[in-house]
Amino acid sequence: MRQNLIMATGESLSIVREMALVDSENLVAATERLRSDLAHHSTLTQEIAQTVATGAPIVDALLAGQSSSWRPALSDSIRNFEKIRHRTRLRLIAVALEDGMTLLDVAREWGITRQLATRYAREIEDLEAASAQSEPT
Repeated sequence: MRQNLIMATGESLSIVREMALVDSENLVAATERLRSDLAHHSTLTQEIAQTVATGAPIVDALLAGQSSSWRPALSDSIRNFEKIRHRTRLRLIAVALEDGMTLLDVAREWGITRQLATRYAREIEDLEAASAQSEPT
């Protein structure tokens, strides 16, 4: 994790902001991975479509494209992206709350219901508690 990050004001970043930055970087990496996996999936799908169009047995295209491995790999990539995206959203909302926004402000700015903002606040508390337990003492 980053050590002693400094804001433009010369003050160190709070742990909440540091975690939001780490998770934002993780989201960028997960996005790039998903983009790559989707491009590969698109190429394989086009190849399979060409096989279907020629009337050749589809099993040949599925075997050639190793569909038994790329389908679950894409599903894993999507799940990983969604997990990281959700955690990053929570971290960014935690920063907003630290900045003094209310849950109503968060709901309005993020375009979500107050109920969902409240649920996110509970998830943030759980996430922060889990992070505090995993940090070395």
